[in-house]
Amino acid sequence: MTQLPALALAAVPGRRKWTVELAAEIERRKFQGIYCASFGDSMGLCLSMATATNEIHFGTMVLPIYYRTAFDLAQSAAYIHELSGGRFFLGIGVSHEPSNRRLGVETGKPLSDMREYVAAMRAAEQQVGPLPPIVLATLRTKMVDLSVEIGQGAVWANASRSHMAASLSHIPAERQQGDFFVGDMLPVCIDDDREAAAAVMKKQLTGYLMLPNYRNYWKEAGYVEEMAAVERALPQPATATRCRAS
Repeated sequence: MTQLPALALAAVPGRRKWTVELAAEIERRKFQGIYCASFGDSMGLCLSMATATNEIHFGTMVLPIYYRTAFDLAQSAAYIHELSGGRFFLGIGVSHEPSNRRLGVETGKPLSDMREYVAAMRAAEQQVGPLPPIVLATLRTKMVDLSVEIGQGAVWANASRSHMAASLSHIPAERQQGDFFVGDMLPVCIDDDREAAAAVMKKQLTGYLMLPNYRNYWKEAGYVEEMAAVERALPQPATATRCRAS
């Protein structure tokens, strides 16, 4: 029997109750897990799933660290971890500078900020209780290395399948064979019309091409010419011209 994949869910306004009911149906159909994307209230959805489901694993994939203090997130994560009986995974990431800027959030140094944030969460355990496994969102190798050092898992989004072997080589075999979480969130469109499905996927991925971190990752994955073509096509920032009075 073919193993079913994990699925991603997001609770959009007006459909939240239906989304929680869908989570219970996903569990009934024996999918491997449910992981919540960064848009929407992913922690709220996970809290609902903790009581709406009984066996399936679920988690945030991912929650940006700049949106909540470490202690505040630790409290919520410990609560869901306890309520779910240990089925919850906390996926956290630094998001992307353009996305953070739109929300008025200042992006710092990703590696050091992540290290300090996880340390602060761990320090809160004495007050809030045991934390769930912490999974780091990653693309390139330095964050993969950090996930091995301080986390219990690593998750990619839109990662190149041809490059995954190189990425996974940074995770020791004994960790991969143990309880270290490894995931790659991939958009999928199922349709008999291949061209229509490809158009949907192109639209879905176009937004990610606007993000420098993704372009740098895809260059590392071997798509240098393609990313160079994308960057040539992007609008160039306006430059100011100095005028001298005569």
